[in-house]
Amino acid sequence: MSFISLESSNQDLLSLQSSDNDKCITGPPPLPYNLREHKKSIAVQWSIIVFVSCVFQIVLFYALWFGTNIDHHTVFTITQVILGIFAIQGWAVRLWRLLKKNTTATPLGSFRRYLDFFQLSFLGGFVISTLELVIGSLPEKPNLRLMAMPASSLLFYVGAQLLLVTLLHMGGYPSPARLSSMSKGSVFRPGLYILIEDIVAVDGGGGVAYRKALNARYEASPMFGRLLLHLSMFWSVGALATAIIVTILVYTINEGVAYGIGWGIPFIWAGLWSIITVKWTQTALAREEKWFRRDAPGRNDSV
Repeated sequence: MSFISLESSNQDLLSLQSSDNDKCITGPPPLPYNLREHKKSIAVQWSIIVFVSCVFQIVLFYALWFGTNIDHHTVFTITQVILGIFAIQGWAVRLWRLLKKNTTATPLGSFRRYLDFFQLSFLGGFVISTLELVIGSLPEKPNLRLMAMPASSLLFYVGAQLLLVTLLHMGGYPSPARLSSMSKGSVFRPGLYILIEDIVAVDGGGGVAYRKALNARYEASPMFGRLLLHLSMFWSVGALATAIIVTILVYTINEGVAYGIGWGIPFIWAGLWSIITVKWTQTALAREEKWFRRDAPGRNDSV
């Protein structure tokens, strides 16, 4: 998520400053994740994800399907194996980071070795995508339309999760089970909160320190909470709307074209939403900082 990396671009705005003689709050609790220190690894990681999951799938499919005499089942075997290895490797690395000895990535208040929400959600998405690809490749003539659906199905899956959790948050409902650092019985937080916490803590290396800092920021800043709420709705509704549109296209246009549409449009949408999120969040964080300087509880107006 683009929001994860924005803290550093507003680093000067988002600090808590104090001295022996002055305890005036001048900014919200900082998030210890600096984009400048991680931008290369973030760029490499997301470039690999987009290439393997989108560009490579589309290019390899059309090259083998229309440019060679390779059996169609063999074409899909090749693409599925490559995608499967990539997904399993990513899931296994996250699992190791959560379960390894002396791990510092587990959710707050959980056992020392505990799977976070994103790890379980990742597994569910992988199972759904795999079933579609396997079922679609079983007929003598592979079902291209079904095999064009995994990316959109993931949008349905993630979008529905984000929307449900966010609506429960808006209704003030307590969580019936632990969701990462959100303990059983605590009021739901916006869906994006959980994703940001888990991804930065585990994949970004922020660990428990980031989980604690994010919790402190959320509890101290109503404006930060509203930002997460609005972004959660923005991403969840956008994901579901895009998934619906792509599904309609996949099952109505030429199946050869549908494959490229099914694998390509979701990633184009994600890129566009990320750009909008960057601008939106930068503006919101600047407003949050100004609010802390002017109206935050604990501000010393005499200074």
